[in-house]
Order: sequence, then C-alpha cells, then structure tokens
Amino acid sequence: MGPIPLQRSRIFLCLLFLFFSMAPAALAAPIAFNDYASRIRESIALIQTGDDRIPAEHAAILREKFPPALLISRKGQTLKVDCGPLGRWIDEAEKSAGGRARLLTHMNALLNQIGDETGSPLSEEKAKGLLEAIFSSREFRHLKKAEPPAWKAWLQEQLRRFMEWLGMHFGNFDGKTLAWTFLAVLIAIVVAGVVLIIQIIRSTGGTGWRWRQAAIGKQEETPENVPVDWNRLRSEAERKAVSGELRDAVRALFLSVLLEGHAKGWWVYRPESTNTEHLLQMGRSQRKEPFRNLAELYENAWYGLKTVGPDDFATCRKWAEQMGGA
Repeated sequence: MGPIPLQRSRIFLCLLFLFFSMAPAALAAPIAFNDYASRIRESIALIQTGDDRIPAEHAAILREKFPPALLISRKGQTLKVDCGPLGRWIDEAEKSAGGRARLLTHMNALLNQIGDETGSPLSEEKAKGLLEAIFSSREFRHLKKAEPPAWKAWLQEQLRRFMEWLGMHFGNFDGKTLAWTFLAVLIAIVVAGVVLIIQIIRSTGGTGWRWRQAAIGKQEETPENVPVDWNRLRSEAERKAVSGELRDAVRALFLSVLLEGHAKGWWVYRPESTNTEHLLQMGRSQRKEPFRNLAELYENAWYGLKTVGPDDFATCRKWAEQMGGA
C-alpha cells in the first residue's frame, strides 16, 4: 500500500479527533434527578465554607459536579442540561469574593426552582416565603388582598361575643366537661351547616362548585378590565430576546399570553389557576394546542430542564401568534 494522500490524512485526523472529543459525552451515564439536586446542595455547602474567593481545589470539585453537558434521568427520559453558564459563574467565584457571592445566589435560586421536583416537602413558612416572592413581582402588583366576606366577619364577631358570655356564666363551674363538649359539638354543627348552605347558594350557576375564591377582586375578573397591559409584556419579551435573556423572554411572552387571553375573553385569569384550568376554559378552541405547547416549553425552560435558544423563542412567538389569530 502506498502513502496516504495528504488530504485524506487530514480528513482521517479530523474524524479521529471528533471521535475522541465526543466519546466521553456519549459514554457518560445520566444521573438521577435527585442526585442532581444533591449535587446542588453539596455545592452550596462547599461555597458557604468561606467569604473570600473560592480556592482552586473547590472550583475543580464544582466543575467535576457540573460538566458542560450533564445528562439527567427524569421520569424515564434523559435530559441534557447545559452547565456552560454555570462554569462561567465558577470562574468568577475563583477570581473574587463577589463572584463567590453571585455563585451562591445562583445555586440557591437553582435549588428553589427544582425544589418541587425532588419530592422534598416544603415547610409552611418556606412555601409562604416563596409565594410572597412570586406575587411581589411587577406583573402581580395590581392584585389586592382578599378581604373576608361581610357575613363571615359578622359571624366571627357573634361567636366571639357568645364565647365571652359563656365564659362569664359557666367559666367557674366544676364538673361541666360533658356539657361543654356537647355545647362545642352543637356549635360546630350549626356553623358547618350555615357555611355549607351559603357555599351552595354561592356556587349555583354555570360555574359549578367553586370552593376557592380568586385573590383578585370581582372587578379584575372581567375580561374588559385587565390591570396589566399584555402588549407591554409582549414588547418586553422581544427586548429580552434581542439582548440574549431568552429564559426571561419566554417567561414574559407566556405571561403576556395569559393576560391577552383574559383581555379577549379566552379565560378568566387568576394567579392561583393552573395551566390545565386555563385549557379547560378554552373547551374545543383551536387555541388549545398552541397554548399547551407554549406552557410545556415555558415550564421546561423556567425550571432549568431545557436550555432556551433563539429558535425556541421564535417557536413560542409563533404559537402566541396562532392563538391571537385563531
């Protein structure tokens, strides 16, 4: 066999280089989703061990835990997480104390985003804190705190006075345990009966049984009165997409679709409603499928399960336009 031509040898060397560079990523076994969350917690504990810039050995540990292409197994599917931006956070933390602080903030935010997926229950205090952080956002500032109905406030006042009256007349009597128990059960039955009757009266009509009440007032529930301009959010999404903030751009676009649907009567927007409830309100509308696709892409992008690219945002824009033109 004669010598290999120079052009063929170059092609062979390029293919050989590509094989050896891609082999580790192809052969890497995916980790479980809970292991991914554990790595984040361990990294947070490691970052919190000091106040100055992180040492080189700690940075090496973090890079080992989060390679540029990390495979995660979740619900029978293998997902690829782009950890390239996280690597740049680690580089900054290795250079300065401010970089360490920013890396810690980023890791805590990432852990909060995937907290519901790991199966670890949130405490009531932490859940309230997360909800307050969400509803303090600009798009929710028009919401008003739900006041108790007048009938409920009146009933609570009457029960308070009644209990004071009972305390004044029977508080010093001994041997009245059975009587007090009977009286408490009787009051509970009466109150439950009154509440049930009121709920039945309030729930009659086309909406069926509504056991929870919207956090916004009745004035905000009408499609003609939307406090936040969805066109402004749509423009904000385009600006963020141009500046490269694609994850935030997808979120702003999704919120604009929710408020657009409220303004045009596709559904009644309530912050506590789920995407499934919005789908049910659309019935058999042609907007149903684009909205389902948009909601799925938004959830995967916002919770860090998918890296958003320009093509993804363009697809989201197309779905939003399909809903508006349906």
